[in-house]
Amino acid sequence: MELEGKVAIVTGASSGIGLAISEALAKEKATVVMAARRKELLDKNAKGFSEKYGAIVDTVATDMTDQESVRNLLKYTIQQHGIPSILVNSAGIFLYKPLAETTSEEYDLVFNLNCRTKINFIREALQDMKKGTIVNISSGAGLKAYANQSAYCSSMASLNSATQVLDLELQPNIRAYAIAPGLVDTEMARKKFTPIFGTTEKEWEKALKPKDVAEEVVKILKNPEEYYEQNNKSVIVPIESGLKA
Repeated sequence: MELEGKVAIVTGASSGIGLAISEALAKEKATVVMAARRKELLDKNAKGFSEKYGAIVDTVATDMTDQESVRNLLKYTIQQHGIPSILVNSAGIFLYKPLAETTSEEYDLVFNLNCRTKINFIREALQDMKKGTIVNISSGAGLKAYANQSAYCSSMASLNSATQVLDLELQPNIRAYAIAPGLVDTEMARKKFTPIFGTTEKEWEKALKPKDVAEEVVKILKNPEEYYEQNNKSVIVPIESGLKA
């Protein structure tokens, strides 16, 4: 399926994986609405993608933890570009801390940003969206336990499970996928992992790059049904990284 002209919303689009996915969709000539809190950064990147690929790339400053802000994102997108048929949820946060030292506020923040806000966004979008594809950016940490990552692992495991349930509820008109990559070389990952593990530049070269995840998203969106068969009839998509957490 060609993506040209399809309306897509990408959250967490100002950097990292979300930014790479926005560019990959613009390259396919989709109409892309980039959402994140940093409007100036969104606008700069959107302008660059639009000029480079000749695509319609728009931006909406959005706080995914604020329900009114989420509703504004959807309202603006529908009014300006039409009902989206592609949702990509990429906003998230990482926490490395023993459970005994994790506050309730920290745990709630991680769980809300990584899972709850994405599900809330999908629920709002489904008021108008009746066909298309949803892709949640999860993590390999939702498939495997890691020490000192209780909040992070459980939030991503919940997102994976919720995605499976959504796919059962919404197919055949809407398919839902969760991509679960290993360690990805992003600005956020480097800030978190380098001090903790002393990761060197040479080691970072082994990690997945944001464009690796973006390429997988495009593969899914181009043919969700065929991808499902090729992925052993699973909507959870693990991607191994050469750099382990």
